[in-house]
Amino acid sequence: MTGKTILIVSQYTKQPAYTGDMRNYDWGRHLISLGNTVYILCASLVHGTTIDLIEGDEEYKIVDDPSGIKYVYVKTPMYQDNGLSRIKNMGSFYFIALKIMKKLPVPDLIIAKSPNPMACVAALKYAKKKKIPCVCDIVDLWPESIAVYQGVSRSNPLMKLLYQGEKWIYKTCSALIFSDEGDYDYVIEKGWQKAVPKEKAFYVNIGINIADNDRNREEYKLDDPALEEENTFKVIYSGSVRTVNNLKLLVDAGKVIQDEGYSDIRVLIYGGGDQVDELRQYCEEQ
Repeated sequence: MTGKTILIVSQYTKQPAYTGDMRNYDWGRHLISLGNTVYILCASLVHGTTIDLIEGDEEYKIVDDPSGIKYVYVKTPMYQDNGLSRIKNMGSFYFIALKIMKKLPVPDLIIAKSPNPMACVAALKYAKKKKIPCVCDIVDLWPESIAVYQGVSRSNPLMKLLYQGEKWIYKTCSALIFSDEGDYDYVIEKGWQKAVPKEKAFYVNIGINIADNDRNREEYKLDDPALEEENTFKVIYSGSVRTVNNLKLLVDAGKVIQDEGYSDIRVLIYGGGDQVDELRQYCEEQ
């Protein structure tokens, strides 16, 4: 594919300076290298922070990234947690995304990324109106994640409605991309395989860009004496510190190691997220 205009709709995607999620950034760079034009429509609010990349009252702004990607930041309300304020924020992105898409060049292809399912709905509605293909990139199974990690009953009336919305997204899109290899099994478990045949589902893991990784290893070395200890065996976690990653389990394992009398094994956790303070306190208690 070359000489095309591709629009990626992904609420939480940002330029590399503001996020560690490089999935759409890497896709964009690759598509541009093939001779295409790439826009990424995303929210101006950086997820998990109070940073808003639109300081004024304008609805949106377009930033030309050095990579060649055109980032279209749209204004959404502030939120602090995973409660009602975030739901309001996600709903707001749906309406403003629909509005701003009409002001951009009509793309030849749209790629809509979860976890905000409303981003997929907005992209699919616009794609249908313009009669262009829309691929949905599913990196988080919503609302299943709510049931698994928040303990909300799958029989909850709102959850049932969300599941129907999820099925509609899968059925309506031109193709599905799952970031986990076994995610189509979830479609089978739901009994949706007739509406969502396996032929339209593809697997593209999140992975890393090897060249960028090698360069980052040289340019961004962490100076921590704990890493230089020659007489310790190090168990290292690097990533987000959030409920979904269950890092208390790793702390519990460290407690078992300590209670068994091992002093030459260190558990090191590097990262940020909404559980940092809670996890630090848990470590002190244990």
